[in-house]
Amino acid sequence: HSRLRFSHRGLLACANRNAPHTNGSQFFITLDKCDWLDKKNTIFGKIVGDTVYNMLRLNELEVDEETDRPTDPPVITGVEVLWNPFEDIVPRTTAAERSAQEQFKKAAEVRKARKGQKRNLALLSFGEDAQQEEEAAAPTKFKSAHEVLRGHDSSLLAPEDTPEEVLRERAARAAAVSAVQDKLRAGAAGGLGCCSYACGFR
Repeated sequence: HSRLRFSHRGLLACANRNAPHTNGSQFFITLDKCDWLDKKNTIFGKIVGDTVYNMLRLNELEVDEETDRPTDPPVITGVEVLWNPFEDIVPRTTAAERSAQEQFKKAAEVRKARKGQKRNLALLSFGEDAQQEEEAAAPTKFKSAHEVLRGHDSSLLAPEDTPEEVLRERAARAAAVSAVQDKLRAGAAGGLGCCSYACGFR
């Protein structure tokens, strides 16, 4: 663009061979005003922020007298694009990358289709072991207090699990308590003085 000029340091531009349509993948960064490059090289960015100070240190590097190249070339370890005016441009992908993306999509579809299906363990050589592991991992039914204490304390058993002799013993105790209560009531009605006790029976 005619308004883009090499008027200050920190500009990022494409390098060429001083001929039209020879821009390659090489680029350069200006360290000062370079007005003789106007309309000859394409400016596509600029260095901003504190990175400018790192860029200025490039001018202090030792260079070879014959080639005019740095004896210890600097390395760009990372780039951050702060503003991209070409949001509609889609990055190019190689055939290998496209193939990998397609394989990933197919694998995701297969996983989605298999999700929720029960495995046929008979097809596997270790099917019995896998079936036992799945049964062991299956959620177990919680036991009630009656089921846990079965065989330990007959007084805590569920009514349907209580032995007959225990039921007969309980009935006899209940009858004895009822008889004592009847006698106490009769004595109280006849005016006899007595003490009443609260007795607890199992």
